[in-house]
Amino acid sequence: RGQPASDWIGVAGGALRRGSICPDARIFTLDMLSPGEWYGDIALLDGATADLDIEAHAPSTLLLCPKAELQALIAQSSELQQAFVQLNCRRLRHMFRRMEDLQTLPLWQRVAVQLQRLSRQFGRPIDDGLCIDLHLTQGDLADLLCASRQRINGVLRHMQGEGILVHTAARLTVRSPERLAAVAEGRLELKLPRHSHG
Repeated sequence: RGQPASDWIGVAGGALRRGSICPDARIFTLDMLSPGEWYGDIALLDGATADLDIEAHAPSTLLLCPKAELQALIAQSSELQQAFVQLNCRRLRHMFRRMEDLQTLPLWQRVAVQLQRLSRQFGRPIDDGLCIDLHLTQGDLADLLCASRQRINGVLRHMQGEGILVHTAARLTVRSPERLAAVAEGRLELKLPRHSHG
């Protein structure tokens, strides 16, 4: 964060965490980047410094496209120019949805929405469900959802009791993607203790 951008960076393997570290050492995680995703183009295109911290959440392999090469590719291809416009429109819509979720959804629903996203990014089918193939602690989920670890723990325990998922050794397995989707869409409400809402 705050450094000049030098490369357009793609994730070939692993997982990166994008966010910021607050002055009081609290961590805010905007999102997780999975294989196939690229970042860094905004700072390269507008000439500003990088806005967020990026760190490897797991051992990762990155692809680097230096600034000069990216600018040459963009100059030569109107299709690439249009692709960047569409990419950043999708990012903007994603940020709007994240802001809306934070302001309007109860925590149990936000957790379900986030688990669906992680399932799409890192999900691996197994015999008894869909394993989110990423080391995720309750603290990691709390950082993604702007909530306390204790409140995340309450939601995960309730979902486990409902047979929706299993969370062991920082590994999440979604046992019922259908019920998780029902929670994420608000069709199935989780009756949590009062202090777990928000």
